[in-house]
Amino acid sequence: PSQAETATESSASASSDPFAFLGDDDGGAEDKTESKKKGPNIGRFLKKVAKSANTQIRQGMTQLAIKADGGKSPDWFVVGVYGSDGNVLSMTDSQPLPLDETRQFNGLRFSVPLSIPGRIAGTETITVKLWVRSGAAWLQSRHFLVGEVPLSVNQLRSASPNFMTLTLQSNMVADGKLFLCATQDLKFPALCGPGWSLADPDQQVAYASNMFHLPLDQSYGLSFPPAPTSWLVATERSVESTIVLPIAAAFSKLAAQAARISLNHADSLALRVHAARHDSTIGNYADCTFNVGYLNFSAQEYRSAAAFCSASWQRPDAIFEVDLLQPARMPTSATTEFQRSLSFRFFPKPVKEGILPGLLHAAGGKMPPIGFFLGSIRLQISVSRHHGNDNLSGQDVELWECVVGLESLLEKSKAEPGTNTPMVLEFPVLSSAGKEMGKISFSVNINMKQGPSIPEKAATAKDGLLSLMGTSPLSDWVQPGLDVVLPETVQQTRQQQQLQTMGNFLTHGFIEYHCKAIRTPDVKELEERAARYNAALTASTPKIPSHEDRDPKPFRPSSSRVEVLLAGLPFNVHTASLSLNVHGQENGVLNVKPSGVFSNVTCGAPSDHARDFGNIFPKPNPNSQAIGLTSPIGSVSGGLRRLEARRAELAKHVSNLQVTLTMQVANFFVAHRQEKSFVNHVPSRHDELQGLRWNLFEAVQSLHHVSWHCAVRRTSCFSQALGTAITSYMASLSDPLKWQSTWPDLWAKHGYLLNYEGLLSAAGKELGMIEDASVGISMLRHVSVILKQDDNEPDPNKVPVVASPYLRWMKLNASHSGMAGTTPEYTLELGIVSTYYEQRIPKALQGGTAVRLYPLLFEVGVDIRQWGANTGEKVKSRLNKGDAENTGEKVDTPAVSVLDDEDKDTEGIADDDVLVEINYEAYNKLNAYAHLISPANSVTSTSAQKIHPLLEKLYQHIVTSAGKMNHEILDEAAALSQQLGGGGVVFCKSGKDRTAMHVTYKQAQYANMFRQRNPAQLSSDGSGSSFENNTIADATTMRVHGTRLPICEKNVGQAKYAFNSLQVKFMPDALRPPMSTLAGFLKGGKIFTGGGIES
Repeated sequence: PSQAETATESSASASSDPFAFLGDDDGGAEDKTESKKKGPNIGRFLKKVAKSANTQIRQGMTQLAIKADGGKSPDWFVVGVYGSDGNVLSMTDSQPLPLDETRQFNGLRFSVPLSIPGRIAGTETITVKLWVRSGAAWLQSRHFLVGEVPLSVNQLRSASPNFMTLTLQSNMVADGKLFLCATQDLKFPALCGPGWSLADPDQQVAYASNMFHLPLDQSYGLSFPPAPTSWLVATERSVESTIVLPIAAAFSKLAAQAARISLNHADSLALRVHAARHDSTIGNYADCTFNVGYLNFSAQEYRSAAAFCSASWQRPDAIFEVDLLQPARMPTSATTEFQRSLSFRFFPKPVKEGILPGLLHAAGGKMPPIGFFLGSIRLQISVSRHHGNDNLSGQDVELWECVVGLESLLEKSKAEPGTNTPMVLEFPVLSSAGKEMGKISFSVNINMKQGPSIPEKAATAKDGLLSLMGTSPLSDWVQPGLDVVLPETVQQTRQQQQLQTMGNFLTHGFIEYHCKAIRTPDVKELEERAARYNAALTASTPKIPSHEDRDPKPFRPSSSRVEVLLAGLPFNVHTASLSLNVHGQENGVLNVKPSGVFSNVTCGAPSDHARDFGNIFPKPNPNSQAIGLTSPIGSVSGGLRRLEARRAELAKHVSNLQVTLTMQVANFFVAHRQEKSFVNHVPSRHDELQGLRWNLFEAVQSLHHVSWHCAVRRTSCFSQALGTAITSYMASLSDPLKWQSTWPDLWAKHGYLLNYEGLLSAAGKELGMIEDASVGISMLRHVSVILKQDDNEPDPNKVPVVASPYLRWMKLNASHSGMAGTTPEYTLELGIVSTYYEQRIPKALQGGTAVRLYPLLFEVGVDIRQWGANTGEKVKSRLNKGDAENTGEKVDTPAVSVLDDEDKDTEGIADDDVLVEINYEAYNKLNAYAHLISPANSVTSTSAQKIHPLLEKLYQHIVTSAGKMNHEILDEAAALSQQLGGGGVVFCKSGKDRTAMHVTYKQAQYANMFRQRNPAQLSSDGSGSSFENNTIADATTMRVHGTRLPICEKNVGQAKYAFNSLQVKFMPDALRPPMSTLAGFLKGGKIFTGGGIES
């Protein structure tokens, strides 16, 4: 209709009409502009001819056109329909005349129908015209009239279907016949009819607002060999889904709530870690001021020695000390009055739990009278007998120490109340052998104080984001427990008990940074996402071009991939259906017989494009190094699958460091005991052990950093995957051939099989997209769907499904133990109108039956990037550099590399093995499902795995697929999924180019399989073409005339596939688009501005 409306505009705009040249009576023979091309100018020649000779000239020129190059190139025919005003209404596809003149000509069949708009009055007479375009190069831009047939519109509309045989009025064709099948062309399928889905918008209300775009549709008239007098009308539709926005809104709300819990937990943990520090005045603490006076040697031989004093504090629940005073020189003789030589102040916190066994034993196995421990001050004295030695570098340095329990000092200060004068004390200084070497004097002022209060316990991590997303922190028994919820009763291992004595392994600086710089922005982002998505369900928005729209809507264009706000919405989602209807006669009665529906969901890759795929750690800088936020395993980048692998690598690194540290500490204690020196601490000056401990700090903090990023990234990938999965389930649930069969019983028992077919290349950013999709899709295994009868009961957790004829609301719940790392279970409830629920929901799915999703992901790269990944970097380099190495000449680098896309890869990694791994994982799952659905005797492979007979061909494709672009994997997997009652989702990066090639091939394959009842007659030209050739030919027609080019326009503003001629050469034959539909090399140029080309 839009084409027809354009064609009926005034003659002033005829130049913009793509079919204007077909609107002239002289068959386009009159050229209105001067030709600048070489060769015969047919227009100038015809201008000189008398009008009375027009008929003869037209016939002669038509014959000349057909014979222009002696039949070396095919001549192309096309049919157009014209209104009574002479303007074109619509055109068919072009069909070639057979090259072999000796072969009998059996006629031409045009697949793309002529469309008569409803605005054309029934009293009008229209004209159907047959045109020919010569295969000769110098005539290829001209069309010539062969013949025409006038028709009454009322005659066409008298019945549906209406079969006609009409005589072609022509001066050059004798006894030409035009066979027509006239039928209604429904843009909107009947509710519950073929091609309709429960996820489709309600045509009565949905398109009155700007929330949904009109469906895209195209019909094709195909031959039906089993019934030669019948026609097979295939109707292709692409319809937006009503379910994706409500699902994204519901899940974003869950994710935002969970992320807020995690942030509050981390904030409270940061407060407690800060409060436990020796320099913090938060909560209940002891204000301790130490003033060191002098050292008085016992032995005369040390009277001239130099002494240096340092101080450290040992918490009563940890073996590692904290530095309080760096080594500084102190006096070694007494004066008449105490004089301060060195001073430090700190604020130890009272500890009542987790006291070190040795410390508790020394206190008689019970708490001191004050009811808590404060720890110990250790004054370490470094003595050099050379008085002038100020750097302690000599070999004669001796280490002595004095240990003072803070509890005894506090008790002593309480025994002398009413005075603020510091206590001046002398304590013995002992050598490493335990011999008293002298006394050290110091004054101490210690008082208990109360600072800003802190909660008794940190806010719980239960039901936090890591719990919701099933992301284990992988750091149990590391204090403090960030994002960890431990069982109430658990038996600790010896190593875990040892780790508990080593203090915290997270710095306050790290937690504070992580909360402010990472968690807070992420939480705000998720909360804004939830608020905007829920508001969008009822908000009205201005109408703007779809490819420029950045508001949350059911349709999200691929040009919005990097929009952070829209990251939870799947993009470019359509239910792509092909419904088949046989138009024919049965017992003399004209009828239309619905014969089958083939549905897929098409979309862009379920990936967090907004976060990109680069290194998630900040570039090394003094701040990141100070807080310990540096990766001990190098760059951590890519999509979820790779990030999770690196996270596991970090967890292993943490575990190894824990083992090393506990062993080294144990060795340290054993060595001292062998020297008959009892110790229960690790000195702050023990560089090796303190260094090991700091390495563990960095590793644990890096692990938490990666875990959080993985959890946040999962929210986007899972939300997108869930929207496409439920859209597919709704399409299957709406297919009468499925819901009226036994498939629902099998779904209820074994799950709904959901086959994702990815067309991404395992290189660069697309590798990251594969990795994201792999994890997001695998999470669908934990989703169960329950269909419920709408009860009209208010519920704040119900999210409305707007503009759906039968879906009223949905509710998403997550159930889990609340502990991070435990697998969550998601339950999606869909409220359905009572009448539909009672009449069309199978009994097996009623009564609260939960159907679990059974997702699979098969991946095959099908473009030049995958070829580059398979062939290697050397070949890619030669493609870009030319033959410079062979000739020795410098080759100019083109302005635009043919291997680049609009997204510059920051991580140019290629990993062909990941495709084999993913496909093998999917095969194993599909094999298990096939055995559940259809138990059968199995063939045993070399790996002793039982192969279901249905999957033998798929198995062979996968085991031989390394280094190949084996599109048959996707083809076979899709066919098996269809056989097993499953649904299909097809995606590439944008969901519009490679996806278009694949889904049109699948649709054409389905139509030809239906027609294969008599395969010998499938060829319309009598050549006996193979099934594959017919399939590719029909797919090509759909790629040119179907819904996929308009989808490209919806996404990027241009109806072109984002390929160039070089890229096409590397694609499988079944997926190659027609050259006329390619965007070419004009990336970022005049035609495709704004980054329209995406692959």
